[in-house]
Amino acid sequence: MNTLRLLSLKFVLSLVVYAISLDLFFEASLAQVVSFSVLSTILTYLTGIVILLKRLGSNSTLIVHFFTVYSIIWYFWRYIT
Repeated sequence: MNTLRLLSLKFVLSLVVYAISLDLFFEASLAQVVSFSVLSTILTYLTGIVILLKRLGSNSTLIVHFFTVYSIIWYFWRYIT
């Protein structure tokens, strides 16, 4: 139950932040913002919390989160829009 709560909180927060920032800097549609939020929530959860947090620690996992989200943003705006 804690994992579901964590994922839903992460999704809602990322949805709000991405909706504000992507709509402010780019002309992103709601479908793009939602799909970006879903993809970033799932990938950062799997790579960061499930795989790397136990092995590398919290500081390294934070750096991996940053580069994961940055890569997703770059991919979305390079190939999808």
